[in-house]
Amino acid sequence: DAVGSSDPMAAQSPPPVSAAPLDVSLVFLGTASMRPSRTRNVSGNALRVGGEWTIVDCGEGTQHQILNCGVAPGRTDRIFVTHLHGDHCFGLPGLMCLLSDNSHVPPAANGGSDRDEGGDGDGDVDGGGEERVVQIVGPRGLRNMLRALLLA
Repeated sequence: DAVGSSDPMAAQSPPPVSAAPLDVSLVFLGTASMRPSRTRNVSGNALRVGGEWTIVDCGEGTQHQILNCGVAPGRTDRIFVTHLHGDHCFGLPGLMCLLSDNSHVPPAANGGSDRDEGGDGDGDVDGGGEERVVQIVGPRGLRNMLRALLLA
């Protein structure tokens, strides 16, 4: 019996397991390699856990696939790039432009308004002039590649 035991670990019970199913879906945005075809886009996946989306790999044209398949750009806050082959990362600049377009931000994130609630004249929908943060995770060299592409 763990009660009264001097071992602090003996009294701990395992964390409870949730009986509710996890709300998860995976959308294949592209399954072709090297170049897109009429029926397949290059590498890209979208993982939804709860209401938040994460993009895994971002080949050319991924932003179009996102708009065509029900992935919510305004609820996408993470991008993972597995490696720096073009068919896994050349779509990042276009996707970053799509994600920076505040018209895709859901109403719950902007207080239900499409006007500049912050009154700072920047026209943003977040109501306070704050910028939306999208975390991008990838291999060494990704930051330099993105800087070169976005500053060109």
